[in-house]
Amino acid sequence: MKVLSFLCLLFLIFHQGNAQSLPHVQEDVTRTWIGPEYWTNPLMNWRLSEGRIENTHSGWVNEVHSLTHQLREGSGSFRMSVRLGLIEDSTRIHHDIGFAGFKFGVLGHRNDYRSNILHDLQNGFSRELMKEPPVSAGITSDGRLLIGSDFSDQKLTHGQMKDAILKLEAEYTGKEIEARLILSQANKKIAVLESRLARDKLCGNVALACHGMNPPPNKNRYNGIIDHA
Repeated sequence: MKVLSFLCLLFLIFHQGNAQSLPHVQEDVTRTWIGPEYWTNPLMNWRLSEGRIENTHSGWVNEVHSLTHQLREGSGSFRMSVRLGLIEDSTRIHHDIGFAGFKFGVLGHRNDYRSNILHDLQNGFSRELMKEPPVSAGITSDGRLLIGSDFSDQKLTHGQMKDAILKLEAEYTGKEIEARLILSQANKKIAVLESRLARDKLCGNVALACHGMNPPPNKNRYNGIIDHA
């Protein structure tokens, strides 16, 4: 079975006119730990393999957070791009719809990069702690682009999703995000999705993500670890 997974990190952020690239990952090793500039959530579901960041196990939540770059409050624009691929994985449940791409505006109980990693905290005072849910932008395993709750009508084939570049362009002007998602292959645009999202403010962590579309029922989630209720 083919599922979405990250095969190579090409991850850039441009915010308020200042272009800054994230640190490159090491290319000559295979290990679980990605590097000091990134936080994998949870650790055991990711690995570094010869310059590629791979999601190896299903589950909710699977994210790679930047520990060096965040979105700050105020108007501005940013871009993120990643090279996606497909891998064979017999451990995945074939009928589950998966998602791979970006999360941005990731906020925990306070806007600190360490707290923001725990944005998926549930139960207790979770509603008070999570001020605003993160925005997801990427592609589903059945071939649809998505930004927030907007999906593309076009469905891509596995061949079109193989070794493809996914690019997100977003601008925040106060109360609204204008987002554009572009999937290209061999320097040719294959699909584009544009969306406008209402948002009181835009700040917090940025991350890569690769997991199911919906959380499992009757489960408590904390920091990507699932426990029986």
